Amino acid sequence: MTTTATFTLTRANKNRGGGDDDFDVRDGDRVIGRIVRHPQAPDKAPWFWAITAESRKPLPTDRGYAASRDDAMVQFNAHWSRRDRICHRVADLPTPHVPSFIARCILCNGQIWVALTSPSDENRICSHCAEDG
Repeated sequence: MTTTATFTLTRANKNRGGGDDDFDVRDGDRVIGRIVRHPQAPDKAPWFWAITAESRKPLPTDRGYAASRDDAMVQFNAHWSRRDRICHRVADLPTPHVPSFIARCILCNGQIWVALTSPSDENRICSHCAEDG
């Protein structure tokens, strides 16, 4: 089952420097991110989005560029709704208990075991990085 969150965009305070194309992404009363037309962005993807919620462990994948503001919202929503899979490091578990393959933790790049049956759309994080969060 996939759930899609509904967010609202509100114009950011002009003092922040983003001008008329600078928006806060809100989940109710909480500001959880930002979408802004960035002057130094790639020509084909001028809209920058970032998840900034304090309640989330920041990931390098929680930001990106999009071709339009609507595309930025779609990408923001997809990353907000992402799931994390916590995996054992290969060094900590020499032989996994289920059929697995070796991948890399998206935070520390350490080798981890990932079950063959795990969904491919999950972020894979080692147990050490998960504990640090």
